[in-house]
Amino acid sequence: MAKRADLNLYKYTDAKGAKIILRDLTLLFKTPDLFNDPNDCDFPVDERRAKKAFSLIEDYQAAIAFRTIVQESQNKVKKSQRPIVTLGQWVVKTQMKVAEETHAFSPNPAFRMFIRGKAKQSKVYETAREEALERYVRQIKTGLSNLKKTIYICCFSKRPDSILMWSHYADEFKGVCIEWPLSAFKGVAREVSYSRKKPVFDIYKAVKILLGYYYAGQKPDSNNQAFLEMAFKLLTTKGSDWSYEDEVRLIYGESELSPGAFETPVGGKTLYRLGPLLPKRVFLGERVEERDEKDIREICAKIGCQVVKTKTSEREFAIMTEDGRPLAEGNYGKTK
Repeated sequence: MAKRADLNLYKYTDAKGAKIILRDLTLLFKTPDLFNDPNDCDFPVDERRAKKAFSLIEDYQAAIAFRTIVQESQNKVKKSQRPIVTLGQWVVKTQMKVAEETHAFSPNPAFRMFIRGKAKQSKVYETAREEALERYVRQIKTGLSNLKKTIYICCFSKRPDSILMWSHYADEFKGVCIEWPLSAFKGVAREVSYSRKKPVFDIYKAVKILLGYYYAGQKPDSNNQAFLEMAFKLLTTKGSDWSYEDEVRLIYGESELSPGAFETPVGGKTLYRLGPLLPKRVFLGERVEERDEKDIREICAKIGCQVVKTKTSEREFAIMTEDGRPLAEGNYGKTK
């Protein structure tokens, strides 16, 4: 999502939450496993792609065994076997180069059966194959489960005048909606898409990337763009019933939790300290309690944040400022 200066994010909350946000200049981030919808950020796996992934793991183990055989044969090969060994060296070198450059493991179709056949000559191949299948399946399942505990998300809306949002998240119009400049946030901002069908985690593609790093002798990169795009799709797709939220999510990985900006995560929740980042405006709900309004105005006066009182339209099902301006207009002049 483009970070332009004219784009804003809107946080609906009750009056108590607003006072904490404005007074302490913090935002609450949650891990997906704590979201109110258990379907949110779910990671279903396609069985056909899973089987293909397991077949890729077999190819990987065969390639490892074949590479070992080629390396061990270099100094004790018979003259008649040199062409086969030379071919094997070329195949190994080619696969290594591809893995290093693409960060993905791809079996060579032309030599797949040759490699598997030779790999079976290795006594440890079958054992390694079975252990690898079990290990990778376990790692993938554990990884998907842990991912929902290591991603931190703060949810916003793209609009300040949603009647449903004011009703559901702003304490039935007794709360507030806080406007923030999108350009000020450092995290990844992604618009949420809505669908009747859940996005499917492409386990084959994930395994291919993982094995590519392993084959090249490299440590898997947590910032691999292809893997991140798969993860973001899962993290930013919700059921169609939630489309009224018009949501944007700020997403931080666990490695991005800077000690200077984030408090130590406890129970999947962490506070992001905004520092010099200030909200642009605070919209007060039509039913806000007198005491809450007074407190919020006092806090906003200290941090130099504009306060805008809202009301419902007499002619339309809409929310506007007290002087009749649309909330999304952006230029309100003087307000009470």
